[in-house]
Amino acid sequence: MIAKAYYLNIAGQYQEQKISEYIRKTEDLKRILTVQNKVGTANALDLSNIESESILLSSYLEKIKNANSQSRRSLEMLCGKYPEGLIKVSAKFSALQQDIPTNFPLNVLEKRADIMAQQFQIESSFYEIQEAKAARLPAINISAAFGAAETNVEGISNLFSNPLIKVGGGLTTPIFNGGKLKKNVEVKTSQQKQAVEQYAKSVLLALNEVESALANLGSIDKQEVFQQRAISSLEKNIDLTKKQINVGSSNSFTLLQKQRDLVKREMNTIDLHLQQRIERINLYMALGANGLANF
Repeated sequence: MIAKAYYLNIAGQYQEQKISEYIRKTEDLKRILTVQNKVGTANALDLSNIESESILLSSYLEKIKNANSQSRRSLEMLCGKYPEGLIKVSAKFSALQQDIPTNFPLNVLEKRADIMAQQFQIESSFYEIQEAKAARLPAINISAAFGAAETNVEGISNLFSNPLIKVGGGLTTPIFNGGKLKKNVEVKTSQQKQAVEQYAKSVLLALNEVESALANLGSIDKQEVFQQRAISSLEKNIDLTKKQINVGSSNSFTLLQKQRDLVKREMNTIDLHLQQRIERINLYMALGANGLANF
């Protein structure tokens, strides 16, 4: 939770910066349209549209600022720093140092808390079955009473012929409640089977979570490649537009539109970087969060 809150706050700061930049570009477009409207090359509808967009963007920026404030407060609470407000979060994502392994040994999942709990449940139910079975057998106790040890070995031969026999308080047989004890064995056996089924369910759930995290990470990596290609292409396009402006074959209005498109692409990349780190955390937890600190 701390790691997710930390990365969410970084992404929020990125988004706040990019939205502020986008608003500045929009205001520049608005000024150009205002001049064009005065000289008759733009109409009132174009100007009204850009004004409406600028207002909505300002509202969205305020929403992002509030979300960033809330996520920072959540992080402070998780770290025990609230309400001092002493935590300062870096405004950039640190580079990922490790690649995701191509495969994992299945026994890594045994470190998950839910699977460990099911394992303990199976072990517990196994011993309970053994106890229930043992309870159906005669119990022999050697005790010291009145200064002499009681064993009463002679009574053992008559144990099953007399259901009421009790030898010196040390040897008893559960004949009358034998049916109850037998039922207890059946109940315990059923509970053990249920524990085994729950264990299998937990393992399948763990495998599904690991597979989902790996699939999402693979998809995000591919999306990031495409996004980076699109950004590189748009940056080249902006450079060409600037050169065209210098020779008089383009204008600042077109340049600002393309720069706003670039900001949008960069915002999408921020989302991908956040998702990438969140999915790594999900994979870390799905694998039991033990011995995988390099993630």
